[in-house]
Amino acid sequence: MYTYCKELIPPSSVDFSCSCNFRSADSQDLVLIRGNLLQLYTIVRSTPEQSDNLDPFSNDNKSEKLKSSEISNNSNTNDLKQAKRKYEHVESDEGFPYIQVENLKESFQEPTFQLHLVNQWNLMGKVKGLCRIKGSSKTLLHTDQLIITFAVAKTISTTDNLNNKPVIDPNQNCAVMQVYHKFIAVVPLSPFNDFGLDINYSNSTKGIATNSQKSFVIDIESDEIQIKNVRDLVFMFDYNEPTIAVLYEPKKTWAGSLSEFSDSCCIAIVSINLESKALSIIHRITNIPQDTFTILPLPRPIGGLIAISSTAVMHFSQNLMTFMNITSKLAAIGSGKMISDWLDTSDQPYSDLNMILDGSKAAVLSSNIILLWNMLGELISLEIFGDIRGVSKIKINPLVKNNLSNGISRDWEINTDPSLVMVPSTISIISHDAFNMKISETNSNSGDSHYLASGGISSSSKSMILFFVGTRGGHSILTSVNLNIEKTRTSNFSTLNSDFIEKSVDLDDLLYSVNDSFANQELNGLVSDLGDTNLEFKIHDRLVCAAPLSQIDIGESSFNKSGLSGEDNLELVGSVGIGPQGGIAVMQKYIRPSVLASYDIGYSQSKSNAGIPANNFSPRHIWNVKIGNHKPTLFNDYSESMRLPHKKQNITGSGIQEYVVITSEYYTTVLRALGELVEVPSSGFILDRPTLCVGQLYVLKGFRSFPVQICSDVIVIINTGIFDQIFF
Repeated sequence: MYTYCKELIPPSSVDFSCSCNFRSADSQDLVLIRGNLLQLYTIVRSTPEQSDNLDPFSNDNKSEKLKSSEISNNSNTNDLKQAKRKYEHVESDEGFPYIQVENLKESFQEPTFQLHLVNQWNLMGKVKGLCRIKGSSKTLLHTDQLIITFAVAKTISTTDNLNNKPVIDPNQNCAVMQVYHKFIAVVPLSPFNDFGLDINYSNSTKGIATNSQKSFVIDIESDEIQIKNVRDLVFMFDYNEPTIAVLYEPKKTWAGSLSEFSDSCCIAIVSINLESKALSIIHRITNIPQDTFTILPLPRPIGGLIAISSTAVMHFSQNLMTFMNITSKLAAIGSGKMISDWLDTSDQPYSDLNMILDGSKAAVLSSNIILLWNMLGELISLEIFGDIRGVSKIKINPLVKNNLSNGISRDWEINTDPSLVMVPSTISIISHDAFNMKISETNSNSGDSHYLASGGISSSSKSMILFFVGTRGGHSILTSVNLNIEKTRTSNFSTLNSDFIEKSVDLDDLLYSVNDSFANQELNGLVSDLGDTNLEFKIHDRLVCAAPLSQIDIGESSFNKSGLSGEDNLELVGSVGIGPQGGIAVMQKYIRPSVLASYDIGYSQSKSNAGIPANNFSPRHIWNVKIGNHKPTLFNDYSESMRLPHKKQNITGSGIQEYVVITSEYYTTVLRALGELVEVPSSGFILDRPTLCVGQLYVLKGFRSFPVQICSDVIVIINTGIFDQIFF
């Protein structure tokens, strides 16, 4: 037995993520899978006022009195407290309107969030998927359980490219996972009750949401179902029974058959009967482009599915395609009948984007807002306009675009935070209402901060969506985006203004009409007045991911630059990182510093000292010393310094000056490093004899330093700032 490899450091790439309530019902946690490492993070909330309290320089009594006086004189804060006391007894079901405090918009401050590592565990196996079951823990009330799937063990009859990720029904009725390509494993989840529980858990599990039952397996390639080559599988919204949408390719195509068979994909809407342990096909959607790779379910009021191919974004409702936008003119090459007919009868305003959507990861922020990252790190936002009858418009807004310039190089066009230029491996929505998210508060009253957040939402009509974006190389980020609440509800009929409703001849025609002219003309006229949706991103925290090194090569560097030859001149060159967060790494055997300037000490000293040859000034040793007072940079050092009397601190000194001390066989030279080397004739050092050693003494916790010169017959301590000598 021998070792193939040895793991020196734990894996840092983020492969999977899941937001859950793992430690308690009120905690907001994030579970990350990093290789074979499972990490549990908790999300800590803070506000700008709380961050200011951590400043060590804000402990002055005068500043505290001034801050308290400003709070007491702030009329907006007093109005908020009075409104809270006035309406704190009012229930929402009594018909009273929500409190609207418009004058608090300026005083509202958005919270910030941080990731704190709680614990980590090593896993045995390669993780392929991660999800949660809400409120199913048997030990902690209303906490979640995790479902982790692993790759099939390596045997001669199995492969590792199976996408066996688990998916959970939105109504918590069951969990589904694909097994061995042709099977679907279903785990029913039933509500807990007080009569069917084990006696050992009768007290601790009262009121818990779900409990897993015995699983069963269904062959999806059977004659009744006929589903082969599954590409994606998701649960649908707003169905009474568990219903899944399956993207599959019944007959695989290849490059030679694209001209005749380019629309080879299908979508099947399948209902799961947990009692009879069977699947039933509701309807199928055929003639979908062969490069379609993922589907996204949309909640009401729009509903349906968003299907994403390499060059198109499509919406399907029931068994029809209601809208499609292409992102490149390549979509028209070799397209099938359904795509060709749509392109011939509709305008395509985004065909000049030349954006490829392969390998995209999506985040559904609301019923009509979707973020999409592709494998190049480009980011776009999709804004969907429509209702339950279908979609009338899909607006594509490029936030990060990699444009081709001069036909050779590519330039990044970034219209948002540059930290969002990344290639995600996983995206997890943590909260759709982060303003009111009830999680750990840091040094604050949770009730007051919760009410202040609610006032901010009412005044600004915004909703903060907090989500995590993980990557396998670069920086994973915890970020949030602010959405206009009215903007996210424009697809609902309840938000239509009264003037538009009065223009309709019949209300039933507005609600149930399927007339194409009405759906296209009237609704298009409505959405044209909505304006642009500005997404306000904020980066709260980052996790560093050590990027993998690939495509490594070895070669010789330029002889003119390195001055080396042979094996000493070899260097390793490789690509590191993924996408826009990547780069080129060069590893060399020796450090090769660049020479900025040279200074001939022996020649310059012999010119100023007549009769002494230049060889007597040849350097033998060199030291670097710092003279001056050091200002505190750490909170702990500052706390220690505050305990000393004011006269002994001398913190407000003239700063730090660096000196270079060079000794020769007979003399010592002192140079000041101030941009360039300048000789200092009187510095407190002894110059007429050689120096054996130069060091420094630190006092006052390192705030003050004293250079020390050691010669053969004397030791000199130079006092800081005035160059007084102390001989021993």
